Amino acid sequence: MGLADVVTIEDVFSNEQCEKIWHLPNLPSWYWGNYSHHKEDGLFWKLNLEHDPFFTEELFEQIISKVKVNNLFIVDTTDHPVYANGHTFGTQGGIHKDSDVEGNYTFLYYANPTWYNEWGGSTVWIDEKGNHKSIYPKPNTGVFFPGTLLHYADATNKTFNGLRVTVAWKVGSINN
Repeated sequence: MGLADVVTIEDVFSNEQCEKIWHLPNLPSWYWGNYSHHKEDGLFWKLNLEHDPFFTEELFEQIISKVKVNNLFIVDTTDHPVYANGHTFGTQGGIHKDSDVEGNYTFLYYANPTWYNEWGGSTVWIDEKGNHKSIYPKPNTGVFFPGTLLHYADATNKTFNGLRVTVAWKVGSINN
């Protein structure tokens, strides 16, 4: 599995679904103190969505219809398998893998309704040779990738004064 396995999918959800997703920054259950791998990597915001059927059922069905892997299911993990991350200016994630299990994947959705590349905030994937692939948070776009790939959220710059929101689904495949 390498950088060629990082697949971008545009127009993931309907306009009505996007409208509901865009309200995530207004929810009161966000908490500060999430980190990618180690607290020393830097802290950012997190919102657990694993008990919300809108995310675990309705949106997950849309994801299943868009990816080219059969028999996907949400992975039962000790960490939250469906959640939102929030990054403000100066925060970024540490380099990490989402899984050590071959056949596990992540679907990462860029949830901001507007994004300018000048704001930074890309997600960067790194292969075993040190090559990298960077994708900016284009609205209503998702990225499907093997959970074993190293990656991180790059920081936004000071011209961005909001919350960079991504939603992640940790998934596996019965065939793998």
